[in-house]
Amino acid sequence: MEYKLTNITPWGDRYYFEIKTFDYVDDEFRKIETERIATKKSSFPRNIEELAKEKERIEKSIKNGTYGKQDTLGVLYDDWKKHLEQIQHGPEPETIKNYEYDAEQLWTIKIDNKSIKNRLLKDFNKKITSSIGKEMNKHLTPRYNRECFKLLGRLFKYAAEEERGIIFNYCDQVDRNEFKRIFKKNEDSKEDPIIVQGGYKKALQKLEKLCDVFKIRNYDAYVLIRLMRELGGRFGEIIPLLLKDFVIEDGIGRIDINKTVNTSSGRLKHKPKSRAGDRAVTLSKEMTQLFCEYIHKNNITDPNQLLFTTEKGTMLHRNNFVNRVLNKYNKEIGIVGNITPHSFRVFVITLKEYLEENKQAMMRDHGHATKEISDRYVKGGWRNFEKEQERADKIAALMKN
Repeated sequence: MEYKLTNITPWGDRYYFEIKTFDYVDDEFRKIETERIATKKSSFPRNIEELAKEKERIEKSIKNGTYGKQDTLGVLYDDWKKHLEQIQHGPEPETIKNYEYDAEQLWTIKIDNKSIKNRLLKDFNKKITSSIGKEMNKHLTPRYNRECFKLLGRLFKYAAEEERGIIFNYCDQVDRNEFKRIFKKNEDSKEDPIIVQGGYKKALQKLEKLCDVFKIRNYDAYVLIRLMRELGGRFGEIIPLLLKDFVIEDGIGRIDINKTVNTSSGRLKHKPKSRAGDRAVTLSKEMTQLFCEYIHKNNITDPNQLLFTTEKGTMLHRNNFVNRVLNKYNKEIGIVGNITPHSFRVFVITLKEYLEENKQAMMRDHGHATKEISDRYVKGGWRNFEKEQERADKIAALMKN
């Protein structure tokens, strides 16, 4: 296989050169592919000087035999990961572990019934990358969709820098508006959680029935449900709680939230989801007392011991808890549909909005950086008619005066 580069040529208000690939086909040496490299407005190469540098880099890689090397994307990923582990002041081990989880999802994407992990680097281009993006939209969750596309871009960038048969980051050329539309559609189509459907009073009745049955059948789960009902915290923030995170000072109990678990992968992060997520939340007297009883009953004495675990003493997994525990008695207590830990978060924030609590306090307690984020959690269309009547009465009284 041979490569020939054309001269840099004007193309309207842009410039380009071409890479022509030649090889034997049926005993005849002929051109089999032409790839055009042109300047772009918003990404490399932006001008003729950058284009010339790119041409010089490709010529060098052709000369030393590294251009068009028959590596697969999977081989490149392994080399990239080793590179990250070796460089000074590189990513934290936890970050590299996250890349491994993302790669597992990325390898599920297939083009022409073949995992992209096994696709040769030289076969990637803008068209293939666009097809990969569309397959991600179909098969991955929004979170993995976003993270896997970022990972693919990092791999393309590394391949270009190392002259491994990819010229530049094709992800920069792909329109991701379709992903944004699908993400927005998924968000807009979400129904209100079962707990908040039917209004304020019905919501409280559902939760009361849920707590009553768990108090009798599964005490440990009952305490966890009570905590979720009061805190309205993220499930990933609650399940890694340790004994030392429960603090009592001057008779006032609080929970220190300072880490989180990815509820999909189960990986622990030693910091919350966001800067606002690092917080201390004060508990009610009743919850503080219940927590003390729970800790004594379960003989939790080590400050670094998990507060909530499986029967084997391991950290809870969201799906197992939801499917095997949380929704176990729904039919018995008349709840139609499934409850998730997120339902409690929505319930608490919706309830506080209904009671017209202070917005800044809500944002602090629930780890939200902005009022707009808190507002997204308000569901069910609850209206506090008592409060509305009080305001109407005040206005009427003023009108009389």
